[in-house]
Amino acid sequence: MPKTEAVLQQLRQLRTEVEELENNEEKYWKQRSRADWLKDGDKNTNFFHKKASARRRRNMLRKLRDEEDRMYTRKEALFKCFTDYFTSMFTAGVAPAATLVVDSIKCSFYAEDN
Repeated sequence: MPKTEAVLQQLRQLRTEVEELENNEEKYWKQRSRADWLKDGDKNTNFFHKKASARRRRNMLRKLRDEEDRMYTRKEALFKCFTDYFTSMFTAGVAPAATLVVDSIKCSFYAEDN
């Protein structure tokens, strides 16, 4: 094996070792975080409640803006804004753009052909 081939082989081997070490380190930190969660967070403790409360605060909708740029912050108004938006989105109706597309399609058969 020439020197350059030997060097390339050694580089490949070192890359494989580095990848293996990186994977091991990643597994270590994943297991460590899981161990912390199991130790501190699965006993209905203060830690668990803080995590759950933080998640709830982060996921809560506090305000919505409608299509007319009005801001809603009260719970009832948020609910109405939300339901109005999705009701209008999923209500059956022909969109103006769809009408243009359908009108531009050339008819390729006629009733007499049946």
